[in-house]
Amino acid sequence: MSLAITKRRIQKLGGSSLIITLPKSWVRKIGLTVGDTVVIVDEGDHLKIMPPDTRITNKLGVFKVKLSGFLKEVDIGKIIDCTYQNGYTRLELQIPSNGTLTPEAIIEQALAHPKVKDAKIIDDHTVFVEIESGNGDNVTTLLKKFNTKLQDIIDAGELTVKEEITLTTALSRIESSSDDAYNIVDSITRISFRQGIMMCETKGIDPTILLSLKIIARLLERAVKNLINFSERELSLKALNLIRIIVSESIGGIASNSGRRIVNSLGKMKELEEVINEMRRLETPEAEKVATCVESLRIALETLSSKGICSIMTNS
Repeated sequence: MSLAITKRRIQKLGGSSLIITLPKSWVRKIGLTVGDTVVIVDEGDHLKIMPPDTRITNKLGVFKVKLSGFLKEVDIGKIIDCTYQNGYTRLELQIPSNGTLTPEAIIEQALAHPKVKDAKIIDDHTVFVEIESGNGDNVTTLLKKFNTKLQDIIDAGELTVKEEITLTTALSRIESSSDDAYNIVDSITRISFRQGIMMCETKGIDPTILLSLKIIARLLERAVKNLINFSERELSLKALNLIRIIVSESIGGIASNSGRRIVNSLGKMKELEEVINEMRRLETPEAEKVATCVESLRIALETLSSKGICSIMTNS
């Protein structure tokens, strides 16, 4: 990207205010008019001036993808996920004439995606997909929703161990909540991407934390499924109770920027490690399998909490 550098003289306005003018070429390119608001970010020795969110969103335009090369093998849903995460609401899929993909097959896959509002065939080689723009939630709200979905997974596990719901009902709830949690992370990714472009006052979230959240959603699903089938019910309940606290404190701490809550989650992880060791002392293949699964989740949660502390330190 080329840099256009211009100089502007500082002028006086009124009694004490100082002003500078904006380059006309930049104003025309972005589409700003008199009365519009711009975002000004103080970066110490210099300022950055950016247009409001809607200007950048409009500039993103249509995300065009040619389904050739390795992309012929990629699931259309994955391409839609990528489009959504990167802030686009319109996707144009270009189909090579020498391929086996058909517009009808692509339309069917696209319309099955939960984030797609509409999809239509433009011609024999082009499909246009309209993607939802999000519901206006911010990162903090979405993290709380993510936490709620994970708690739903743990709830289903505890109710099953206590024999208050059937295994079939529990598995359905666990898988549904895990899918919902996974999709919420996509929405957080989208917001963080947009804020990263626009450098707004409200910061997004560390991309490495986003990766940890996705992994945790799937590892929690797997761990709870193993715990509800574990013959040692008391150990399962002890593990689920500790996992509940750790998840709530680590994710809640990141959402509320509370280092104290994250430190509390790290303390509880030591207790969870003791439960894992109890399982291993049983010296049975079943116990070892469950212990290994819960240990994987514990490591992922510990990584998340460590990244959360680092994020709070660097943003404070």
